[in-house]
Amino acid sequence: MCSSRGNTWVQTRNTPPVTTPIDTTTAHSQPVATRYHAFDAIRGAAMSFGVVLHGAVAYMALPMPGLVWPIEESTTSRIVDWLFWWIHGFRIPLFFVVAGFFAVMLHNSRGGLEYIRHRTKRILYPFLVACITILPLVGAAWVYGWLDSNAYTWEQISHLDFGSEEVNDNAAGLAHLWFLEYLYIYCVAFWLWRAIVSKTGAPWRRSDRLNRIARSLFASPLRPIVFALPAFAVLAVETDTIIDFKNSYAPTPMELLYNFLFFLIGTWLYAFRDRLGELKSFSRIYLLGSLIAAVPMVLLIESEIAVGLSAARQLILAALIATFCWLSIFAWIGLFLRWFDRHQPVVRWLSDSSYWVYLIHLPTVVVLQVWMTHVQAPAMLKFAVVLVIGYAICLMTYQLFVRYTAIGVLLNGPRGKARPPRKPSSDGIAKADVPDNRIAAADTVGRTR
Repeated sequence: MCSSRGNTWVQTRNTPPVTTPIDTTTAHSQPVATRYHAFDAIRGAAMSFGVVLHGAVAYMALPMPGLVWPIEESTTSRIVDWLFWWIHGFRIPLFFVVAGFFAVMLHNSRGGLEYIRHRTKRILYPFLVACITILPLVGAAWVYGWLDSNAYTWEQISHLDFGSEEVNDNAAGLAHLWFLEYLYIYCVAFWLWRAIVSKTGAPWRRSDRLNRIARSLFASPLRPIVFALPAFAVLAVETDTIIDFKNSYAPTPMELLYNFLFFLIGTWLYAFRDRLGELKSFSRIYLLGSLIAAVPMVLLIESEIAVGLSAARQLILAALIATFCWLSIFAWIGLFLRWFDRHQPVVRWLSDSSYWVYLIHLPTVVVLQVWMTHVQAPAMLKFAVVLVIGYAICLMTYQLFVRYTAIGVLLNGPRGKARPPRKPSSDGIAKADVPDNRIAAADTVGRTR
């Protein structure tokens, strides 16, 4: 059974111990409660990093190819460029790993039909609503920026003819909402796969040899290198999967495949949920390794954008991106298990807000960037102002207009406010001041309760 206590992940199960790592349907024999505070915090952080990423775009010296932005700042900073590529290299893959992990948990606790219903309510419905509400706001912010800077005329904008093939190809699309489209596709694919497995029995899950291989892969300190191999295979075919942005309404095949690898490995990691603590001892080493790998990675990315790379150097870049990504993923999982593997009300609230923050931050950040073009200040100062004010606006609107409203129900499920303190009972003992347990706890895009 999957439940929530104090807005915290709790899973209670009554099945035998996990002896088959590649069989993600197996669970424990005695009732246990597992709280995934750290994973929930990771999910929130990965989504909130989007504010930093998009807040940085206007101040990059060498912008991301295909990422059409309505502001061309006269002041830029190479520091912002490095920060952008560092975050971009691991943020979305980390999110999909966590999403895959919780996909197994939700499917096991609720069954296949309830799983896909839940994912439809928490991902597809918000995605469709955002397409007709938030996406027009994004378009309006872009038009405002273009007109304010005299980059394009109203006639060019209305005809979507900007005199540039790159702008014409990327002016219309899902913008930042693409990840919801991809996530729902992955959830449907996982649901169909589990349905096939339940029909066929999947005899490979009981293979002792495969189980030993799975255990050795997870136990090895070199696990980031091993897990980087599938990502490297995709990037070796097309490094533009990471370096270029393609704004469209339909998924890009290579990008869809690349991110699916992380979702898939996240489902596989669920079998090792009782051993995730082992990552804590390697977290600092992995983080150091990721920072070292980031230096040549960013240098080669900038060279690829500026002048292009030879085929050999593109393979080196693909290897660096894949290795950096998995070093970062295991580093952050280990570090969050160290720091946030317990209930912390502020972290819980920030994590709950992250879905709304990600949906609404883009038009907010862009409007602030347009205003800041009229201010004479260094790029880093402008970036900091946009980041702080933009994030504050997103958090304030979440608390005032989302958390306990119909919007919050759409994004996170029903939520109850804390009851006022009760008077002591006749035995002199005051009852605990807790939320109404009759109201289901939040269900969000990357987790379930």
